[in-house]
Amino acid sequence: MVTAEEFVKQCMIPYNDNWGYIYGTWGSLWTEKKQKAATRPQTVKYGSRWIGHMVTDCSGLPRWALWQLGDKTLLHHAYYQYTDCCKNKGLLIDGARADGKPIKRGTAVFLKGSGEKIQHVGVYVGDGNCVEAKGTQYGVVMSKLSHWDYWGEYKAVDYSAEEGDKPTMRMLKKGTEGEDVRALQNRLIELGYDLGSKGADGKFGDKTEAAVKLFQKANGLKDDGIAGPQTLKLLGLNEDETEKPGADPEKPNQDYSDILAELMDIQNDLASALDNVHKLINKVVVQNE
Repeated sequence: MVTAEEFVKQCMIPYNDNWGYIYGTWGSLWTEKKQKAATRPQTVKYGSRWIGHMVTDCSGLPRWALWQLGDKTLLHHAYYQYTDCCKNKGLLIDGARADGKPIKRGTAVFLKGSGEKIQHVGVYVGDGNCVEAKGTQYGVVMSKLSHWDYWGEYKAVDYSAEEGDKPTMRMLKKGTEGEDVRALQNRLIELGYDLGSKGADGKFGDKTEAAVKLFQKANGLKDDGIAGPQTLKLLGLNEDETEKPGADPEKPNQDYSDILAELMDIQNDLASALDNVHKLINKVVVQNE
């Protein structure tokens, strides 16, 4: 089985080498002869720019990458790659997995077309970026993860060594769903806000929006009902580490008992010295009399 790291490195080659896009290809050299024989409108219009370049289409990119690594099981169509070639898959919302888990490098990402059918595929390469063969006009390019609708982990790729991107809270608003919404709801309930009979159901509805607005108003934020970075931070949901109020995260808690004992010793020494000074003064006074 191919590792996710190997897969990502192989998928980056078409991007780094400025590959073009030609529908129906997956890692071949585009020639003037092939261009002259082309009949597909997009190829006729834009294909000449890729003469002399290696070319692929969207599903051909990950298929070519896996073939180079010795695996020949990936089908050549975005729809079938999603339905038949992914062991785990699901919905993406604003660049995050809807189940709240971190997306791993090497994960396939998909776009839906008309009728909700999958029609396009790319590969997530980390840091919120995906590589894709976008179209004849564009070639192989980078795009943002937030652009995509679904994710899928290929059966041919081993993702066990991938930690994935650190999960962060996305911007939550009415209509969003997922485990991060449930976490928001549970926190609001802890703080005493009423979310109705459904409670923390993972769906950002009217009750959740109203509770967020009340929280924002109480904390001097714009009460728009959208749980963005500031709101989430005040709720304690968007920080790498939870800091206790008044604690300095750079310094550990200290035991001051030794310091206090030392101060007491100094105080006693000063008192004893002062007492000796008084005795000397009295002695001098008596002698002068």
